[in-house]
Amino acid sequence: MKIISARHLHEWDKATIEEQNISSDMLMERASIAFVRALLKTHAAEHQFVIVCGIGNNGGDGFCIARLLHQKGYKITVVVCGDIATGSNDAQLNYQRLQKWSIPILHVLHGQRIPLFENVILIDALFGTGLNRAINGWMADVIQDINGMEVVRISVDMPSGLFADIPSDGAIIKAHQTITFQTPKLAFFFEENAAYIGDWQIVDIGLSPHWLENHHSAYTFIQLEDIQQVYTNRPVFSHKGTNGHACIIAGSVGMPGAAALCASACLQTGAGLVTQCTDNPAFEQPEIMYATRTQLRSLLSERHYQAIAIGPGLGTDQAGIEALQTVLTSCHQPMVIDADALNIVSAQPDLQQHIPANSILTPHPKEWMRFAGAHTNWMQLMQQLRETAARLQCIIVYKKAFTIVVTPDGHCTFNGSGNPGMATAGSGDVLTGVLAGLIAQGYTPEIAARTGVFLHGLAGDLAMQHIFGQNLVAGDIINHIQAAYGFLSAI
Repeated sequence: MKIISARHLHEWDKATIEEQNISSDMLMERASIAFVRALLKTHAAEHQFVIVCGIGNNGGDGFCIARLLHQKGYKITVVVCGDIATGSNDAQLNYQRLQKWSIPILHVLHGQRIPLFENVILIDALFGTGLNRAINGWMADVIQDINGMEVVRISVDMPSGLFADIPSDGAIIKAHQTITFQTPKLAFFFEENAAYIGDWQIVDIGLSPHWLENHHSAYTFIQLEDIQQVYTNRPVFSHKGTNGHACIIAGSVGMPGAAALCASACLQTGAGLVTQCTDNPAFEQPEIMYATRTQLRSLLSERHYQAIAIGPGLGTDQAGIEALQTVLTSCHQPMVIDADALNIVSAQPDLQQHIPANSILTPHPKEWMRFAGAHTNWMQLMQQLRETAARLQCIIVYKKAFTIVVTPDGHCTFNGSGNPGMATAGSGDVLTGVLAGLIAQGYTPEIAARTGVFLHGLAGDLAMQHIFGQNLVAGDIINHIQAAYGFLSAI
C-alpha cells in the first residue's frame, strides 16, 4: 500500500472527482459514511457523541458525521470552532444540511473556550491533512481543553494539529483512536507521534485506483496481500540442495543463545542446510551443522553458501573483530549483518568499505545511533537511513514498531505485522535467521528484507494470539514461522 503525501492526497481527491464524475461534497459524504461504519464497529453501544468541527474540509467531514449519527438515533452535540461564514465551501454546505435536523449546535468563536464535556465520545474534526502551520494561540487553548476532558477522543483522518509529512509542534489533539481515509499518513509510523494518534485504522473511501497505480511514492506500508504477491511455493521436486545452504557466524562465551536462535530460525524459515559457526555451541540442534571459529576461513573458501549472516552474540572483542574481518574480506556476496557485527563496524568505520553491495544491515535504534549518530526527529532519522543505504548500496532494516526497510534507491517500506510483545531478548536474532533463510532459498536481498520482516512479525502475531499474554519469548516466534507461512500461501 502506497503512503501518499498530504499535497498529493489533494490531487488524488481531485482526480477521483473528475474520473468518477462526482462532486467534492459527494466524496465527503462517502468518506463520512466510511468513518461512521468504522466508528460504530467499536462504539455502537455509546449513546452520546460530541463532534468538534473546524471550518475547513475536516470540519465538513465532522458535520456529515454528525448528521449520519443523528439519523441512526444517537444523541449528538456539534461544536463549531471558528466563524463558519468564512469556512470552505463544502464545510458551509454540510453545515447548512446539518441545520435541517434537530441537533444542538454550539459556536465557539475566536478567544472563547470550549464547553467542558465528560463521559462522551468526542470526535475531533478540527483540522485534517491540509494543515500547514503549527496551532498556537486561541485554538491551542481549545485543543488543550479537549485533551484535558474525561472523554474518549477519536480523530477524523488525522489528529488535529499533527502534520502528515513533517515533524510537528504546537498544540495537537491526543486521540485515543484515529480513523484515517484510504492510506496511512507518514507521521503514523514514528514513536514521537504515538501519543497523539492512538490506535489507528484505515477506511477505504473509493479514491481512484487508476491515479494510485500511476503515482510514484517513496513510502510503502506492507500488508499480507503485498507479501502474498512475492511469496513463491516450493517446487514439487525441491530438495535440501535447492533450498540453499546458510552459514551463521554468531555466538560467543556468555552469549550462545543468540547464535542458537538465529540458526534455528534460519532452518525453520526454509534453508535446506544451516551451518552454525561459533566457539561455544551450548545449545545444539541435531538438524544444524556446527563449525568452530578456527574453521571459518577454510569454510568460506572451500564452500559456497547461498546465505551468510554474522553478528548475533558475536562479541566485540578481538576474536569477534577478526571473525568479521575474515568474512568481509573473504566474501563478496550480499550478507546479513546484525548486532555485534554492526557495533564493530560502528567502532571501525573503515570496515564499511568492505560490506558487499545489497547486504542487509539490521540495527535496532541504539545500534543505529552508534552507526550513524544521533537524530532529533523522525525526519532526520529517515534522511540518515536513506543517505546510508545509498552510500553503502545496502538495504537497512531499522528494527522498531513498523520496522522500516530502506533500499539503496531511497524507497522506504513500513512493516504492517508484529506487536509489542515481540520487544524481547532474541527477537532480533530470530529476524536475522529469517532473513538468511529467505536469501538461502533464492529470494533477492530486497524481497527477502520486506518478506522477512513481515513473516517475522506475523509469526509474532500468531504466537501472541496463541498465548493470550503480555509478551513473547523469542522461541515463540520461531515456533510460529510455519503457521505464518500458511497465511502467505493461502489463496
